[in-house]
Amino acid sequence: MTIEPGLVFAIPLAEKTFGFGQLIAWQQPIFYMVGYDIRSESPSIDDHDLSHANPVLMGNFFDVLIRNARWIAINKQKTPNVPFPCFKIKIGNKFYIESWDRQQMREATLHECAILQFRTDHSAIILEDALNAYFGLQPWEPKWFDSLKADTITKISKLC
Repeated sequence: MTIEPGLVFAIPLAEKTFGFGQLIAWQQPIFYMVGYDIRSESPSIDDHDLSHANPVLMGNFFDVLIRNARWIAINKQKTPNVPFPCFKIKIGNKFYIESWDRQQMREATLHECAILQFRTDHSAIILEDALNAYFGLQPWEPKWFDSLKADTITKISKLC
């Protein structure tokens, strides 16, 4: 199966269960991915369950765990309408807000600089660990996982 936006995949979790994610957008070499609020004892999910799942984690991730088949490609689905983050960047002595796709940029206020993070591209294992933590299968690591929460991304996206 082609690794491209829309791909749905199963993520092995603790307790012999699986979580699910989807590739939303691609900006070489990373993907914007979501992790859903559903898990199963099987690495498959029917279309109805997926269509009613809520994205709970979002972020920029490398696709190595799909490429090496640790994460199991299931099928391709229409991507959900999810918010995209924006990031702060520094050019010279000034800070700017840059959209996820790098198509929009404007000068940032001091308040926005305090809220926004610099662009971060995560290892895929961070999404796997965050899903385990979301389901209570391992401790929640605020330093790594808080910025991936859907409500955090939603708030940040409004600054773009």
